[in-house]
Amino acid sequence: MNDKRCFILALVVGVCAVACGGEADESQQLRIYLPRDKTIASEVIELGQITVILGDDSIVPLANEIRLGQFSVPGQEIIIDRKTVLSRLASSGIKASSVVFNGAEIIRVRRDEDIIAADRFVETARDYLREQLSDEQIKTLKLIRPVKDYPLDDESESVTLTALMSSRRGNRMKHVTVRVIRDGIELGRRELVFSVQYPCHRLVAKQSLPTGTQITPGNTIMEKYMSNTPAEVSVSLAYGMIAKRDISGGTTITKTMTKYKEVPVLIRKRQKVVLKLDTGGLYVSATGEAAEDGRIGDIIRVQRGSRQTKDLKIVLGEVMPDGTVRPVL
Repeated sequence: MNDKRCFILALVVGVCAVACGGEADESQQLRIYLPRDKTIASEVIELGQITVILGDDSIVPLANEIRLGQFSVPGQEIIIDRKTVLSRLASSGIKASSVVFNGAEIIRVRRDEDIIAADRFVETARDYLREQLSDEQIKTLKLIRPVKDYPLDDESESVTLTALMSSRRGNRMKHVTVRVIRDGIELGRRELVFSVQYPCHRLVAKQSLPTGTQITPGNTIMEKYMSNTPAEVSVSLAYGMIAKRDISGGTTITKTMTKYKEVPVLIRKRQKVVLKLDTGGLYVSATGEAAEDGRIGDIIRVQRGSRQTKDLKIVLGEVMPDGTVRPVL
């Protein structure tokens, strides 16, 4: 009701402006106000539904019922301009010279429909991703691009949302497809793309470290940062290793910059060993038997199970300074 009063007020202002400028032409029998946006309940768009028409009482009812189009799919937006209105009026015998427009140049018309809000798609996809990546220490899931609401043509029946990993996969992005299901039938879907951020650590040299310097907590700093990929190994494993080359202060220390000291054999063949994997976000351990001797940094074979029970497995792993073996993935 308030909108209609505003439309009529605008028309009155327009009419007054014409009157002040001179006597109105008697042929100007229709005054039509066009809003910028209009939402209607029916599928068929009629001129009287989306505009306010004032004028000759014998012509206004006819103009109100003039059809301008029809919605064909849910969520559709139809744009109607002044030329379209004049064309439809002319087809009903109303001349363009008898029409005065006020308001917008075009109207964006939408249908009043029940919708599934975009937030529901985002929440469903986010919960699914957290469940799928539960073994990884995720810090944030950031939606890359906005998602549109999903219009429903029948609000009387309930629908469910189900999520699954999209066939489109990327190294740094996670693609999730959320489907709209009613009575076991898919009505539609939305694809959401997230960037995944993982908390990681890096080891930075406090000062210059000449070749052969041992890496210790005293000459390095452990810094936190966010990464698009989870940490492969714990950076603290570098402690006790020595610099393979000169490392400048402030440099992030990587595995290629360090090496183990020349040490005697740490693990002997047939020795019971612990297989341990610690990425900072994932920790797994198991026991096995060394199939060969190994020094720190060596890749050795570790047997799990036995031939008698027919469950023998061979695992390749790197000998660590603490005597454990880190599986090579």
